[in-house]
Amino acid sequence: MANVLVEEETLTAIADAVRARGGTSELMKPSEIPDAVSRIPSGSSGADMSLPIRFFDYDGTLLHSFSLEELAEMEDLPDLPAHGGLVCTGWNWTLEDLKATNREMNVAALYVTDDGATRFYVTLDEDMLEPQVAFSQTTDSKVKVDWGDGSEPEIGDGWGNYARIVLNHKYQEPGSYVIRFIPQGECQIRFLGSNNSGAYIFTSSKSSAQENVKYLSAVRKIEIGNQVKDFDDYCFSYYSRLETITLGQVVTIGNGIVKECWSLKFLGIPKGKTMLSSYLCDGCEQLTGISLPNGLTDLGDYVFDGCRSLKWVTIPDGVVAAGRYVFSDCCALEKIYVPDSLIKMGTGIFKGCRMMEKFQIKNGITEIADSMFSGCYTLAEMTIHGAVTTVSRYAFENCKGMQKYYFLPTNPPALGATSAFMGISKDCKIYVPKGSLETYQAANNWNSYASYMEEMDGDVP
Repeated sequence: MANVLVEEETLTAIADAVRARGGTSELMKPSEIPDAVSRIPSGSSGADMSLPIRFFDYDGTLLHSFSLEELAEMEDLPDLPAHGGLVCTGWNWTLEDLKATNREMNVAALYVTDDGATRFYVTLDEDMLEPQVAFSQTTDSKVKVDWGDGSEPEIGDGWGNYARIVLNHKYQEPGSYVIRFIPQGECQIRFLGSNNSGAYIFTSSKSSAQENVKYLSAVRKIEIGNQVKDFDDYCFSYYSRLETITLGQVVTIGNGIVKECWSLKFLGIPKGKTMLSSYLCDGCEQLTGISLPNGLTDLGDYVFDGCRSLKWVTIPDGVVAAGRYVFSDCCALEKIYVPDSLIKMGTGIFKGCRMMEKFQIKNGITEIADSMFSGCYTLAEMTIHGAVTTVSRYAFENCKGMQKYYFLPTNPPALGATSAFMGISKDCKIYVPKGSLETYQAANNWNSYASYMEEMDGDVP
């Protein structure tokens, strides 16, 4: 009974109610109903996505929302959500920081498990019954692994940051199981990854790449305990059906930890991080929401590359640098807030962002890097402030919908190549400061676009 989809009338009614309350249409097995119930947030918010201050649960459920006027009057943050098996440790923004920032922001609830264990929720088919797990431990033989099938927990010998403990297991029948990593005493766990091949934690014991792909698809949910030291590079990558993950209180997060987790829809980053590591959510095609904490200063390369469902992003004040291709191929990205603190944006940062209609280059930016807006088909208007000194190759390539460029530098920025405006539409206008028209029209490479240029008449709209 535990391994068949719900069809009996009473169970079907229960499953329908759980799906309705949880905002999902997915089929579930009877054994999965308790877990689905535990994921339903407590309380009822009636929250509105159109309001600028938004509080999300770990799975992306919008719990509360407020206007800026309501924020100004608040004396406390909303009550913390509750889930069975988890302890909510707080929000990833303080009320003081939200009021100081005083603009649109996504806030996320942060959790650790109630028993300190880290849990992997897996669904195993008949050909996926011989997995292995791998991790490291800071104290010899001080992490127990409970396989969730009633068998005795196991321990592994060895310790150290990179000493790889491997345990194999054989399940008797397919089904849904919870694998728990249970640290003893003050021992900490380190989840190892792999240099872009990913997912050493839960794989096939047969050491076959083809087998591994099947096992990676078994992991549906991860809940982190409070004794996890850090996440190594790519440690949770390629879990193609991973729907939710709570990151606990871990501050050290390696590159690409959820790279190409195609089913992941939301990610709340814990407080205390100053940098988002490269490839963090690269290829997370169903990711619709992200909450970035206050205190960030850097966004690494390819952080959200290929997140094709991501629509809105709010970058906190204080971020000074965003690396290469951070939002490349975010096809649904409509709105992004870029703070005044940002002074460096890398190559191709918005390449292929087809839904953006308007963007303003901030005062601190001096270079529009290679391919920065290449393929932004619906971008219709762009303001380039006076601090910009360089426009690099392919910067605005195939911005086919562009109608107006407003260049505010009195002296034309160095134009790396005529390819900067490759594919410019015939009716596009390049507006330049009053008195600078002839200088722009005569400048190297700019002269190829002299017929598109006009002097501004007054301030930029």
